[in-house]
Amino acid sequence: MLPAYLRGRAADYFEDLDSEIQNDFDTAVQKLKQRFCPKELERMYYSELFQRKQISGESVEDYGNAILKLARRAHGGVSLDEHDRLAMEHFLQGLHPSLRRFVMMSDPQSFEQAFRIAKREECNERLTRIEEVSTAVNAVSADAHVIQKLEDVTRKLDMLERKMNSVSGQSYPGQGSTTQFGQGNPRGSGLNMRSKDGKPICHYCHRIGHIERYCYSKQGVPQQQSGGGQTGLN
Repeated sequence: MLPAYLRGRAADYFEDLDSEIQNDFDTAVQKLKQRFCPKELERMYYSELFQRKQISGESVEDYGNAILKLARRAHGGVSLDEHDRLAMEHFLQGLHPSLRRFVMMSDPQSFEQAFRIAKREECNERLTRIEEVSTAVNAVSADAHVIQKLEDVTRKLDMLERKMNSVSGQSYPGQGSTTQFGQGNPRGSGLNMRSKDGKPICHYCHRIGHIERYCYSKQGVPQQQSGGGQTGLN
């Protein structure tokens, strides 16, 4: 049965063995190990196994398979139970710290248990990272929306300010005159308005030369009584 599993040089080597050795399974296996698995090679595999760590980005699946492969080569002469125990120890030793802490808290009793627990926790960590990334993306989108709103409000405030400045700077001509009122003196404000040459402007009729107190129009005095015009106190 053993020859069916041998290939290449191992099969050729087995055919060259004595028939007595070929018929003795344990002796044949020992001969094959001595030929193809010398002690130096076992020590090399053990060194690789001892130094093997789960690298960044490596999945638990790939890391676990690598540990099993090295463990078979480094501990080929031990029993299955001992091999499983050693493989689990090496697996936990090189596992990523965040996963190792969780697996060891679960107290696995075999390599298979440790392997499954590590894979489950790996999936949980990936889901957590996906949720964190999704939350961050949503936060950035919300911030961009708020910034856009603030920019719109700023533009509207600028437009409103320009309109207010334009209104406050408008001229208010008197009747028959193109002169301007004093700065910021609307009708009825109670302040004396004057033309550019210093003459008073009536709040009531907007004519130049008198103030509202002496305005004939307000008192109902016909214009002809004023001699065709009206003067007032400065």
